[in-house]
Amino acid sequence: MRATWLGTARACVASCALVASAGCYELRQAGGQLDMFLHRRALSSLVDDPSLTAEQRDRLRVVWYARDFALRELGLSASESYTSVVMLSRPAVSYVVAASPPDRIASYRWCFPFAGCLPYIGYFDRRDAVRERDRLRRLGYDTYLRGVDAYSLGGWFPDPVYSPMLERTRGGVANTVIHELTHGTLFVASEARFNESLATYVGDRGSLLFLAQRYGERSSTYREALAIERDAARWERFLRALAARLQRVYASDATREDKLRRKEQILREARAAFERGELGFETPQFRVRAGRLEINNAVLSNFVTYYGDQELIDAAYRAFGGSLRDFIVFLKREVAPQRRPSEWLSRWTQARGARSAP
Repeated sequence: MRATWLGTARACVASCALVASAGCYELRQAGGQLDMFLHRRALSSLVDDPSLTAEQRDRLRVVWYARDFALRELGLSASESYTSVVMLSRPAVSYVVAASPPDRIASYRWCFPFAGCLPYIGYFDRRDAVRERDRLRRLGYDTYLRGVDAYSLGGWFPDPVYSPMLERTRGGVANTVIHELTHGTLFVASEARFNESLATYVGDRGSLLFLAQRYGERSSTYREALAIERDAARWERFLRALAARLQRVYASDATREDKLRRKEQILREARAAFERGELGFETPQFRVRAGRLEINNAVLSNFVTYYGDQELIDAAYRAFGGSLRDFIVFLKREVAPQRRPSEWLSRWTQARGARSAP
């Protein structure tokens, strides 16, 4: 039987009450989540609502069709996620803080019951996020604060569409829906790097499959998504090379002071390369986003969380040799129960490659 929204909200509050001993953070976020649940509206009632812009109504239709595609064609777990909408008056649904030591690319971690340990923490109120960021800065950490337009409840409760999502391109909306539904399909506690890398991988590839099917490979929508994908690959290569360069400095025998001086020099050089246009971005989304970003270890550790296992997952997908849907089913059956999914998948991929070698 499907739970009502109010029943789901009550369940959320009840579960959060069980972890109240961990501090007031969970209760504050439970209150914010409850408010979201109580202000949800059925997506079907808004797709023709004249109070929304034509672009917002179009993006809601993209959500509807992308969700159907994800469940039908990719085999992601069915749920009530993305069948409701929360309209917000702010540009982000949540504000996420990440941190890293100034002389290492290593995520500061926050630990919670059920979810395990995470390399980021989210707040509904930006002021709370700023306070946490400032606390970490006072302790000497590099920090990164960003607004997000979607997040997953990990399959515990249905995820709504948050109105800031509707500011994305069609491809961006589809990518977000498939990314978050992947979290609801396969989630390994305390393995954020694997979880986020997998959701990013499936979101990127699944959204292109959806756009090709829905709009056609010759459509401007599909071509725009391909251009954004190419820019994402450029940005990934840039950050991956930058992180590797810094890691070599941090692993050296130099003094801490020398490491920090070298770090600042490398970051200045990276900024200059970007400002000279060496990355060759095609789309305004990346030119604007990357141009505003002050890169530090926290930004790079966040990058590692979302992209650190991309090469492993891609190698496993190629070794698997089936469709993306079959690969997701395989991961859900074989990898999800593993305590260290990346290590297990690496061994499986190597063994698979050894068996197929001539």
